[in-house]
Amino acid sequence: KSGIFGKLSKSKCIPVKGSSNMLFPKDTYLHGSGEFPCVDLEVFRSRSTTSSILLDNDDSDAVIGKGNTDRNMEIESVNASNTISMIDSEDDNEDDYDDDYEEKHRRRISSEYLLKLGVKKSPEIRLLVENMLSQHIRPRDVLQNLISIPRISKKDIEELKTTAFLPCIELDILLPPNSVSLESKMLKGVDQFSNNVHTLSWIPTKKEECFLQKLGVSKYPKMKYLFSSLETQDKPTPDSGKHPLVDFFLENFEKVYSKDYNPEGFEYPFIPGSDGRLYSWGQIALKDAEPFLYTPHPEFIQTATRLKILGRLKLKATPSPDDIMNSLERGALLCENMASALTFLGERMNADGDLKAVHYRKLAKTRFIPVESHGKVIRVAPSQVFLCGSEKHLAGWVFTLSLPAKAADFLKACKAGSYPKVSDLVEAVLDQEIWNMQTRSPGFAMKDYIQLLENIAEGWRQVNKKTRIRLQAHRFLVGCRKSVDNAKTTLKFVTASDCYLVDNKVYEAMLKPWVAPVGASNSLERMYEDLGAKWLTSAVQMISKPRQIVKSRSERAQSLESLIRRRAPLLVRSRNGDDMPSLVRDSQRILGSLKIKEAKQIVRELTFEGKNVELKSDAADISMCTLDDAKRAKERSDQPQTLYLLSQVSDVDYFDVGTQLAVLCLKKSSRTDVEIVGTQMAQVLAKNAKQLAARGWPVERFIKEDLTPPVLDDENFEMDAVEELPQIRTRKKFVAFHTMTKELKSVVKGCKNCSSDYVGADSGKKYTEYVEESPVVSAPLKRISYGGTRLYIAEGQELDDEKDSDLMPALTDFLEILQTVGQICRVNKKAVNVFLDKFSDSVAFNKSKSLFFNLGYYKQVHYGKVSSQEAIASWYVTMCHELAHNKELGHNKAHESLMEQLITGFMPSLIGYFADGSGAKEENIPPRPRNTRRKTSRKNEESSSFTYPLRSSKRRKKNSVDSAVIDLTSP
Repeated sequence: KSGIFGKLSKSKCIPVKGSSNMLFPKDTYLHGSGEFPCVDLEVFRSRSTTSSILLDNDDSDAVIGKGNTDRNMEIESVNASNTISMIDSEDDNEDDYDDDYEEKHRRRISSEYLLKLGVKKSPEIRLLVENMLSQHIRPRDVLQNLISIPRISKKDIEELKTTAFLPCIELDILLPPNSVSLESKMLKGVDQFSNNVHTLSWIPTKKEECFLQKLGVSKYPKMKYLFSSLETQDKPTPDSGKHPLVDFFLENFEKVYSKDYNPEGFEYPFIPGSDGRLYSWGQIALKDAEPFLYTPHPEFIQTATRLKILGRLKLKATPSPDDIMNSLERGALLCENMASALTFLGERMNADGDLKAVHYRKLAKTRFIPVESHGKVIRVAPSQVFLCGSEKHLAGWVFTLSLPAKAADFLKACKAGSYPKVSDLVEAVLDQEIWNMQTRSPGFAMKDYIQLLENIAEGWRQVNKKTRIRLQAHRFLVGCRKSVDNAKTTLKFVTASDCYLVDNKVYEAMLKPWVAPVGASNSLERMYEDLGAKWLTSAVQMISKPRQIVKSRSERAQSLESLIRRRAPLLVRSRNGDDMPSLVRDSQRILGSLKIKEAKQIVRELTFEGKNVELKSDAADISMCTLDDAKRAKERSDQPQTLYLLSQVSDVDYFDVGTQLAVLCLKKSSRTDVEIVGTQMAQVLAKNAKQLAARGWPVERFIKEDLTPPVLDDENFEMDAVEELPQIRTRKKFVAFHTMTKELKSVVKGCKNCSSDYVGADSGKKYTEYVEESPVVSAPLKRISYGGTRLYIAEGQELDDEKDSDLMPALTDFLEILQTVGQICRVNKKAVNVFLDKFSDSVAFNKSKSLFFNLGYYKQVHYGKVSSQEAIASWYVTMCHELAHNKELGHNKAHESLMEQLITGFMPSLIGYFADGSGAKEENIPPRPRNTRRKTSRKNEESSSFTYPLRSSKRRKKNSVDSAVIDLTSP
């Protein structure tokens, strides 16, 4: 049956009055007229007619189906449902049809059935209205026709509310009823302001008025149209704050608008603010509004108070958190009101109704703070702002603000910083746009910029390696150069490689290089140097040439030549008699054949950046001697070399002589090596044989001289008295460990555990002050667990599993070596630590009697390159060296003597370990006292393969451990 309905609804099967054509059901009406075809129900009253309609039309095949035309079918109305039933005839002969049945059911088609097919009951009300208007029927007559309809549905009423058919005064178009109001005496006097209030063009009767009100025509102007007129009017001024329409609304609020007044859903601006502009209800608060909300005009408050409706207008007392958030997001803060507004928010912090944590998190990323940047105002987030406005040298590079305390507290809650980090300053300097705007601005001051560089230098250790590489190529450093007459100083931006650090004022005055700013701090100089700036003296080479050579040889020249030749065996050796490896192979022969001559003048030139500059200074102030050509002398070492003395200087300066001899003999004439070797050679030349012997030189082994001082001995060097010689102490012989002195025992047992997880960058500060070395570590050390092993690593350095894949095997081997050496030297296991610093060249250091050994040094020098015995021997000496620092911090005779005693004292255990192949022989380990009980825990015995006893003491404290095991496997 549903299929039959579908077929019929899509077929032209409905007859209409006044036409012989069939129409689709959807185009016909049960109650229609004129242009709305009405169904002709009389057609359906006879069976024959019905059959012809259903079976003989063009679409019969579509309705009944092909192949079934030879069968008799009937359409029957069943009860109230009026559905179509298909009944097969028992007899194919039509003459057998029951005429009584047809007569009984003569009305076979009902209106309900037709409605189901799609026939409409009546035309839509909108179509009726439009049809009547198209026939030029007056709107008032149309209204009368609508009133005459006996039963009009609610649906039609709702449709009529939006159907435009009512005329209004002074309007050429028709409007729907819901946009029209009736003419009222209340609008007298304000009708000229009510542009959007539309009044019906005629005065309706009571019956019409009643029907019109059902359709939505209002008796009084609606608030929506009343206040939409305000947008087209002149805005009230701050002086008056009044408008006729606003006064009309207030005067009639109680009578007309109070029931429909819903301010939260009303978005039209109708409240005059204190600035004279109109604002909506959500933009107004009675107090503490600026700049988040606006305050009503006093005239508005006065009128509403007089009419006793101020409370019923439901105005906000103060801005809510949502109001504050919305105003900040839309840019309500200005440079002029920012301080007062943020102070207000700071005073409200932690109060009821204040912003919550979720608001502060959102504000931290919201750009609502106005800041001036190079002549324009931009908005930034609090996380980009720093509350250090007093630091003028930071202005422009980062966003700084100077605010009252309460305002600053509020911004800190929004994640504003107190002072920029070094990374923030560096990124600002590297930003090309910021750099150009800052350096080219009229107010740029180089003094302030140098202060900015000082701030970066103070936190230079926090700058990572990648950023340092970027800075090396950036011209951001300040270079200074003085004019020829030193009257003016020129400043410009340079890279570190184009700048020098001044360590010689004479060179600076002569060469006029670009140098670091005058008065730069030590930290700033270190930053310059780290980025590639050189010290001026290291970039300058001095070339000396003798002039006006004296042909005759003086007695002074002959005596010095004889002295050098006699002392040549000592000059090329160290104090213990070994050859110095830094000297050329035939240094002794070169010195033995050296000739000494004199010259009246020595000319010196400074070579700097490819240019030669003659040194305008007294030659004696620089050096009283020089080689003819040191470079050529090395290339032609088979020929005798000549040293020229300045004839006008009577005294021999052995320091100058030793320096020139070092330049002649060294393989590489680095400044440091020349000074060290030259000073040693000057000492050999200046002292007599007795003095040299007293200082430990093997005089009797290499030279045969009496104890009388040489003729050419410098007057500044005093000869030691002969009677002092017997007071020179000789080193004692060392015996086994158990017979060592208490001093040596305290040195070894004085090692302490380093329980700290963090070792500062100044580790070994006092130590380095004594030994005059560079800093031990480049950055603070932090203890980590690497592969289950305790390891100290420099802060800022990370381990890469791919690049450092061989680090773990090297660490394992290194721990085994330290365990072996610790067993030999009787070192407490807790005092031994391993550290890794990729930028430190220190082999080991002693911090507060805790020993630290460099894994990086072992990995580069020993791991996979030497045998285990060679590595053990090397670290054995290193450990004895660091143990000696438990007693003596400096590198002096006391430290050297103590280290030698430790090396000699533990040597039997080392030899025994090498002989046995796995550990020290039992006969080399001192026996355990009988009154000592072994208290080594099982855990310690299982954690390491090396254990050894420590000498017991009667004064041992309770719970002390008698054996020490080096165990670095626990973090």
